[in-house]
Amino acid sequence: MFRGREQSRPELGFRLLQRLAGDVEELGFVESQPRQDGRNMIMVIGPHRRKSEARAERATRDAHHGERPISRSRAAVAVAANAVAAEAEAVEADRDEQSPDAAQAAARPQPAASASAVGRGSAPKAAAEG
Repeated sequence: MFRGREQSRPELGFRLLQRLAGDVEELGFVESQPRQDGRNMIMVIGPHRRKSEARAERATRDAHHGERPISRSRAAVAVAANAVAAEAEAVEADRDEQSPDAAQAAARPQPAASASAVGRGSAPKAAAEG
């Protein structure tokens, strides 16, 4: 997109797109030469090989590398899952290192009503009298 004074020098944009076409020459070819459309200059580049050839190459590459590459979002989820698993293992290891009495106390269920709740009368009368 040309802005301001750039609109008076479209040949610079043309040269830039020609240089881009030269850089990607081994990957594709220019389907339509650069042309200016208002403030924009457009050039279409297409691939050299056919879709079936690209699929065959991708299949052989995946077979050689063992597994398919994953997207960034899936990689982020995998990293987060590994972090959660590592944290769970650390908590489990800490629990195993505690003394047997502390581990049993942590595993015991806590009473439903606390002492402060009993004093306010929110607990049943049989529990408050005992």
